Amino acid sequence: MCIDECIKYDCTKCQRRIRATEQKLLCPEAGSGTCTTTIDFITYYLPASQCETCENKRKEEEAKARKRKRSGSNANKA
Repeated sequence: MCIDECIKYDCTKCQRRIRATEQKLLCPEAGSGTCTTTIDFITYYLPASQCETCENKRKEEEAKARKRKRSGSNANKA
């Protein structure tokens, strides 16, 4: 189970729920500091490929594994 964090904006222009990572892109008032927010934690049952956090962790682990594999094969060549 993954927790998807959404933010509900209180300003009149942004009365909608969007991801925290999209705040600066979608809310013109956020950059000027005039948009106040309340954080709502909404739980969704998502596969890891659709969860940003899980997908980022998976990519990091794959990159580490590739790096270990490369360094291991280079040590065998020497």
